[in-house]
Amino acid sequence: MTTGKLDFEGLAAFLLSRANTLIPQWLPSGRQVGREWTCGSIHGDPGDSFKVNTETGFWAEFNNNQLAGRDLISLRAAQLGIDNGEAYKQLAIFWR
Repeated sequence: MTTGKLDFEGLAAFLLSRANTLIPQWLPSGRQVGREWTCGSIHGDPGDSFKVNTETGFWAEFNNNQLAGRDLISLRAAQLGIDNGEAYKQLAIFWR
């Protein structure tokens, strides 16, 4: 991590390397289907309209075209209703 500047790419890569552990915790009623974790919503409800690619970190709610992101930082931010900077701060404590 660099001083004075948040390293979003570095943290996103770190989180992605742990995607198979983090995503099931964050989206508990989902299941792995190929390269995607699939569930019913961004909150992990049962179903299949929400998907996270466990290799790239891209995610989307296919019932809502405006709900999508490119990494696990933005996923966590959207889940918690906070901005990416706040999500970065919360997730970075595990990145040491």
